[in-house]
Amino acid sequence: MKNKTLIFIFIFSLSINLYNCRFFNYLYHTNEEVKKIFEELSDECDDQLKINSMEDKKTGKTLNYYTITSKEKSKKKNKILLTFGEKAQEAIGPELAIFLANVLCKNDEYPSYDKDTIDTILEQNEINLIPVVNEYGRKRLTQSFVCHKGNENNVDLTRNYDYNFKELVDKNINQIYGSNTGRKPFSEYETRLVKEIMKKVKPNIFINTRSGNLTLTAPSDINKKTKDLLNILDYLKDKYCEDCNVGNMDKLSNDTSGNSVDYAFNKRKVKYAFKIDIFNYNKQSKFGKMLSKDFIKLFDYDDFEQDQSFLQIKNKKYKNDITQEEFENKNAKYVNILKNLDNEYTIDELFYFCVLQKNPVIISEINNLLKFWTNVYFDLFSTIYKKENK
Repeated sequence: MKNKTLIFIFIFSLSINLYNCRFFNYLYHTNEEVKKIFEELSDECDDQLKINSMEDKKTGKTLNYYTITSKEKSKKKNKILLTFGEKAQEAIGPELAIFLANVLCKNDEYPSYDKDTIDTILEQNEINLIPVVNEYGRKRLTQSFVCHKGNENNVDLTRNYDYNFKELVDKNINQIYGSNTGRKPFSEYETRLVKEIMKKVKPNIFINTRSGNLTLTAPSDINKKTKDLLNILDYLKDKYCEDCNVGNMDKLSNDTSGNSVDYAFNKRKVKYAFKIDIFNYNKQSKFGKMLSKDFIKLFDYDDFEQDQSFLQIKNKKYKNDITQEEFENKNAKYVNILKNLDNEYTIDELFYFCVLQKNPVIISEINNLLKFWTNVYFDLFSTIYKKENK
């Protein structure tokens, strides 16, 4: 009996380790692979993809970002900055950055979006991507530290920006739900570099891509400007994602202090600033069922031109239909865990809480997810371009 028990423990432990290894090596890209992909794309993209590097003056560390646009000069272009991979556990975000770049640079190979659509997107937009903001955290995830979400100083980069900053520093903070902020805004080189890239790009559109929820989120302030953004997000919800919640940051998040979206909107005066959460593990949802389908219709600019009118979006009255109580009821399991942080977790429970809740692990679902959100982002870019140039 004792031998059987030992064999079971050995097989179970081996399966967990193999699963963690398979999760990254088979499904997701490491930091080095991400950089290599973009280097190869810059050679293949006919001068439409430029590699940029920003250096932090204080530490000498650097962060790569990539600019994709058409060769044609145009004053009317959207200037877009997209950030991915702020939290280590959210591995799917950088994969969307890779997919978007491949779509825009290798249209004849991968995937088969209509060439005229891609040409139009490139003519209307200058798209700047930071595929991995938190490179240290992503490296830790590849090493199976599945619950590490901060950087090398254990700072949650999503709370380190200079807007409504609230200091929280605790070396023993719970690794699943802890949010060390750093001792002051921009204490971390990663957020300082995002700030400097933002200054250089001067975007009129900023999107922070996250996972762990299905939300289309505008800045926290409730005013005429954010209601305009909420109308756009409502349009995207109706067209693409019934399961997505739409609202202001402080309505859909437990803590919004020091986040990059509010910083971009209020301090950098970015006109269109959003946080978009692209995945939540829920097999019963319509969204989950949609990801299991074999085919997702790809965004086509001709269809967009024929079917969409921003006047319809502008005239739609936005109603924020989720209260804090409803939000907590929907997330009751996690609210209870937050109240019992002394719980001990098994390896597979940690893997669920920290990774599976935030990332798909089936190849077909990953591919469909990337196509789906590429459609949403293209539609968002096109809608704003149309609005700005009407």
